[in-house]
Amino acid sequence: MNYFLFKLEFTTSLHVGESDAGDSLDTGRMNFCADTLFSALCHMALKAEGVQGIERWVNLAQNDELRFSDAFPYKGETLYVPKPYATASVRLEIPPELRKAMKKLSYLPIGLLPDFIASLQGKMVFDAAGVDTDFGVYGIVDKVSITAQEVPRPYSVGVFTFHDDAGLYFIAGCADKSLVPDLQKLIRLLGVEGIGGKVSSGYGKFRVKACIDLEAAENEDELLLAGYLQKATVGEANRYITLTTSLPMDQEMHDAVENSTYGLVRRGGFVQSETYADTPLKKQTQYFFDSGSMFQYPYRGGIFDVSGNRGKHPVYRYGKPVFLGVCL
Repeated sequence: MNYFLFKLEFTTSLHVGESDAGDSLDTGRMNFCADTLFSALCHMALKAEGVQGIERWVNLAQNDELRFSDAFPYKGETLYVPKPYATASVRLEIPPELRKAMKKLSYLPIGLLPDFIASLQGKMVFDAAGVDTDFGVYGIVDKVSITAQEVPRPYSVGVFTFHDDAGLYFIAGCADKSLVPDLQKLIRLLGVEGIGGKVSSGYGKFRVKACIDLEAAENEDELLLAGYLQKATVGEANRYITLTTSLPMDQEMHDAVENSTYGLVRRGGFVQSETYADTPLKKQTQYFFDSGSMFQYPYRGGIFDVSGNRGKHPVYRYGKPVFLGVCL
């Protein structure tokens, strides 16, 4: 698998809420999951290439020729990864302020991942209080819904606005590098339309700041990322951290949960298709392993039809992981 890093620079605020994870409109997350990205790319493929476009990208993903991670923050040249779900093998005395800071920490610079792993082994105390996680600001935007048939209704939208030197990146794994130009085209088109919720109001617009072949990485953080991905690919690890909110197939579940530490995330939302049904319908709800979950054995995951056979065509939810390989 060839891995490429896409860095996104957001030109408008981002709203990820009700349509993506079942949250209310007045809540806002800083990032989006791989299933949101994949659904948005399929929607863009339909517009750009027709039905055969969706079929092409779904088939590539189903055949393990295309993989995606969730989107994670970057700041300047520093790449952040999700704080692993992990328990220490040796109990250390940790000052209360550091313990509190560790609980609040969601992402850590990839350069500090070795220190975090060392802290799990009891070799050091990880200084979570010293980690810079100032990527931007959350805000609430008040709006009014006006239709011809109804009284105007006020509502609020939770948004995240990135600082000028910060944004999101995600990893795309392509079995064939010849896929990358077409993938870049779809991602650029998606940036014009926007990703997340309330894109019709102008939220979630971005430009592709860089597309980096990690095989030829030069930046220190990119080299570290490439190294961890390689360890997972060739099996030079005894723990695998998922960078994708993902779900094993039924036959993989027993091995996946053995000696693992994980979080669960609800994935729901509405079908975003004008041809699916005459009225908006919800996708089937599933619970996925959160990015940062740590496993002893990697899994393939799946692409799931979450339509419930209630509409005019299948509705796919992406659930295949990208792993980092580490040793404990």
